[in-house]
Amino acid sequence: MGQKVNPKGFRLINNLNYLSNWYSNKFKYLNLVKEDNYLRKIINLSFKNLLVISDIRISRLNGNKNIKNSIFIKICFLHPTEKEIKSYLFKNYNNLFPNKNSSYLKLFNNNILQLFSFTLKNRIKSLIKKLESNSSNKVYIETYFIENICENASLISKYVAKELEKRISFRKIMVDIISRIESTNNKGIKIQISGRLNGAEMARTEWKKYGKIPLHTLDANIDYFQENAKTIYGIIGVKVWLFI
Repeated sequence: MGQKVNPKGFRLINNLNYLSNWYSNKFKYLNLVKEDNYLRKIINLSFKNLLVISDIRISRLNGNKNIKNSIFIKICFLHPTEKEIKSYLFKNYNNLFPNKNSSYLKLFNNNILQLFSFTLKNRIKSLIKKLESNSSNKVYIETYFIENICENASLISKYVAKELEKRISFRKIMVDIISRIESTNNKGIKIQISGRLNGAEMARTEWKKYGKIPLHTLDANIDYFQENAKTIYGIIGVKVWLFI
């Protein structure tokens, strides 16, 4: 009783695709799964303080004896605001540009996006070198951005977890997300938060729903993600179902 099925795994055949797209025999399968896990871990650490990652898609191409095997990685980010970009660049200026003086930053002050794209390209180049040094494969990385967090369940859950860690009331967060969803084309959302909410001694589960969430309809495009918020009261679980 009470057993649940992951909405994404339930719909893989119909309208969703795997985050890792490759085929292997039984002898190499375990090593490739471990390598996928390693790649995701390194990518998340590389962009931890720079950008919020929505999802990472990995595909492989097995070459001939004369050609290296290739790994294609597609990373989706949440597009940061200009205020977030400025605060990041000023805080990490000495680490990003150790050989440049403060006048270098003033040159780009009028076009801060150009400086940000420059730092992002350098971060991706160093990431590719690091991944290729630990593997015999050729690595290719493609990036794209999402403008609104309400387009993706993983971005919503990460946003909720971040706000909970700032000790903002969970009810206020859920109302804020639902008010944003109402102004989009999404058909419904359900947010569930579990743990010691607002520092209560007894853990409980609270949820809020807007619109429809047809979990038993396979044709329905349901995006799902779960995230943990590490607060001073303990870990709080966040689950988001988004009907696109």
